[in-house]
Amino acid sequence: MSHICSEKHKCIYILLFVYAITFLLVTGCERKPKLGDIDVNMDLLEKWSRKPWPDDKERINYAINKYENKMMDPVPILIKAVLSNQIEPDEYRLYIAILDEDEDILGFVIREESKDPNGTITTLEEDYPVFAHFPNFAAADMFGFDILVRKGEQKKDKKAWDDFFVIDFDAQVSQLKLPASIENWLEFEMDKSDRILKLWRSLKPTIFISMPDSDKLNVSIFVYDKDGNESETIELEIYSE
Repeated sequence: MSHICSEKHKCIYILLFVYAITFLLVTGCERKPKLGDIDVNMDLLEKWSRKPWPDDKERINYAINKYENKMMDPVPILIKAVLSNQIEPDEYRLYIAILDEDEDILGFVIREESKDPNGTITTLEEDYPVFAHFPNFAAADMFGFDILVRKGEQKKDKKAWDDFFVIDFDAQVSQLKLPASIENWLEFEMDKSDRILKLWRSLKPTIFISMPDSDKLNVSIFVYDKDGNESETIELEIYSE
């Protein structure tokens, strides 16, 4: 899978950030940040549209049409959600492809619907504000999160996530040891971005998810932003090599 982790776009983000500040001051609510003649968000959406993702084509096309209308839509679009163990057999990552034009995504909700032998359905929903303090945003991106497959009665640690949500992340960043030299500005910014991302990962509590079972357990996900706007709920896919 390509374009699956935001670190791959660090150079673009750093340059795009500088451009975007000027762009927004000039254009207000109309957007489409570009690097030269390249719209990096549209470029990524179009690359996704060429992927062999048949079940997601409609959502990708919908996202492209929304992005092309030149007006900012605050409602996030969740295009794809994949649970993958391709890195190590016992290690899983959750990948979610998102378009969020105003870049205020806050988290996702994992919804698990289990059916007992009598046909009774029990629903478990866990809200993970994973993007609180997230250091690198782009309107379109594929984000990857380390995740634990739920065993037994394991559930989200609500207190840990509440503490994470209100932490003074800027104060944590200020304590990081950064390179003293800034002769190479781009190298400095990339190193700084990498250290901040590692800090964010170290502070983020555990995310739990159950392995879907076509007969007994359905797992789906939706994302939401800081204003409470929610995406469509889509089913979790399983990917393994």
